[in-house]
Amino acid sequence: MRLLLTRLLDFAFPRSCCGCGPPTATGAPWLCATCLHGLPSAPASRTRDGVLVAAATLYQPGGATGRLVRAFKYDGARSLAAPLGGLLAARYAWDADVLVLPVPLHRRRLLDRGYNQAVLLARVLARRRRLEWTLDTLVRLRDTPTQTRLPARERRRNLAAAFVVRRPHLVRRRDVVVVDDVVTTGATADACAGTLLAVGARRVRVYAFAHTPTAAVVHAAPESLKGAV
Repeated sequence: MRLLLTRLLDFAFPRSCCGCGPPTATGAPWLCATCLHGLPSAPASRTRDGVLVAAATLYQPGGATGRLVRAFKYDGARSLAAPLGGLLAARYAWDADVLVLPVPLHRRRLLDRGYNQAVLLARVLARRRRLEWTLDTLVRLRDTPTQTRLPARERRRNLAAAFVVRRPHLVRRRDVVVVDDVVTTGATADACAGTLLAVGARRVRVYAFAHTPTAAVVHAAPESLKGAV
């Protein structure tokens, strides 16, 4: 019955693949299998402060990944969490008993958007890899302005003291994976990792759906880390 209903809805409101569908198509955005498996792999990299970032794919603002992120983050396409988080889980390769934490939104922005896309990705990753995760351990205290158009230095200043760990006993002496949708300059990754390390986390890595390939802001990891995703 569910399959029949899905086919009827697809016929009445044809969906548009974010990867290959026309940008003016109507219907709920989704990702076809061809585009999902055709997304470019991203090597592991390090932020300016040395935090390891492992991403499932490279972020291309004018390409499929850019359209996917916009639909997932701003257009309410929560259903994309399953394929995007599944791709992240498939490329997860840290052999450690870790605690998974999403990059938090400030409560004001969460109310405006209605959901946190990092939470959706973290839940998929944790469930598929059978990892422990919590929703409200890492908290954003400051409602920082949007980071999208800010240079790296301004992003870092913007994020100073923006995060806090509410339950440090869950983090202390643990390996932690922080999940985000996109890593650009690495400023958010560094701020989250610094906050977690300050309360006793043993190691922190950031897993993201995508990161930018700009060498000036995301440094290539050593050769031994190239297979971390």
